[in-house]
Amino acid sequence: ETTENTGDSKTEVVEVEYEELEESFTRYMTEGKAMFDERKYAESRDKYQQAFDLQPDNEKAKTALANAEKWVKALDRLKTPQTT
Repeated sequence: ETTENTGDSKTEVVEVEYEELEESFTRYMTEGKAMFDERKYAESRDKYQQAFDLQPDNEKAKTALANAEKWVKALDRLKTPQTT
């Protein structure tokens, strides 16, 4: 018994990969928000960075990453002794 190769398998693979990327993006965004809500800003930034890497044109990921980065930098400044 032979089967014809209609090219559908490539389409199915692309669809599965796209769905997996979407799921990963959503998971990273959700985890990033959870970390942010727990005030774990560095971990939050890392999750948002992973989401941004998957979808660099996504405004929510871009904004969330920038906000988490702002908090990380602000806390770093507070931890660093100021010299006068």
